[in-house]
Amino acid sequence: MRTGLRYVRYAPPLRAVLVCTAAFVVGGSAMWALLPLLARHQLGMDASGYGGMLACFGVGGAVGGTLLVWAGERVSRDRIFGAASVVFATMSAGLFYCRAFTLVYALMVAGGAAWVVAMSQLNVAAQLSVPKWVQGRALSCYQIVMQGGMAVTSVLWGELAERIGIPNALLCAGVAQLLGMAALLRYSIAGADELELDPMPPIPTPKLAEPVPPEAGPVLVTVEYAIDPARAREFEETMLQLRIIRRRDGANFWGLFFDAERPERYVEYFVVDSWMEHIRQHARGTLADQDIFEHARTFQIGDGTPAVRHQIAAHTIRKR
Repeated sequence: MRTGLRYVRYAPPLRAVLVCTAAFVVGGSAMWALLPLLARHQLGMDASGYGGMLACFGVGGAVGGTLLVWAGERVSRDRIFGAASVVFATMSAGLFYCRAFTLVYALMVAGGAAWVVAMSQLNVAAQLSVPKWVQGRALSCYQIVMQGGMAVTSVLWGELAERIGIPNALLCAGVAQLLGMAALLRYSIAGADELELDPMPPIPTPKLAEPVPPEAGPVLVTVEYAIDPARAREFEETMLQLRIIRRRDGANFWGLFFDAERPERYVEYFVVDSWMEHIRQHARGTLADQDIFEHARTFQIGDGTPAVRHQIAAHTIRKR
């Protein structure tokens, strides 16, 4: 699970999906929390009337799924999600004004369609934003944000409804959902569609002088570069991109040093929990990562390649 959380921190596309999910859930949870109270106390419905509202919501979900097939081929994921958020916010706020059953049922159909469309876009974006090796853990983080957000905010909407009334709380929920759309200005769930997450060719396993136990560690990996000092700033910017990959794929620490006596010499280091974890790192790269790895190697001057060395905590070796 810790690797999954690290992946969330160092994977901007997945982080964007989680932020948009939280923004949608804050306002979207109010309908689920307050709908039974609205039906009973504000609309005077009995059990069959409330069941009819949920049935209309389900019909809307089926309609939304049909529309999604058509819209997905013509509109970007961000626009589809934004439009669904607006429709769902309109439904929440509309329940503040409507008292006629016909209008309430129509709003529920629209809300059901918007809910299915929005959730579908978030679910797909969450899966497309990560490679297969971490997909299960990343999706668990997504479910925590969605379900945990629903649980927490439902309590808050219930408390607010107690203070200002059910219709007013729903109106506030609609406004909150529209404000949450501001997240789309900075975070795009469509970015996941552009990622090349197919695995890159695995990095060869290091040749060792003697066998190393899989559990041995921590492991200190150093990569020594010789670069043109005139390109130092460009090299350091590239290495910051590489830092994100190293940390995302399992490194606990990462650093980059240059030799004060030999400015052309740079040493990258990162620390991994165990030898087995480092071997797994070799198979976690994606095609998108490969471009960054290759760009970093282009800074190497001369005919050689960056020198890679592996140091393992001595006390774990002496235990054998």
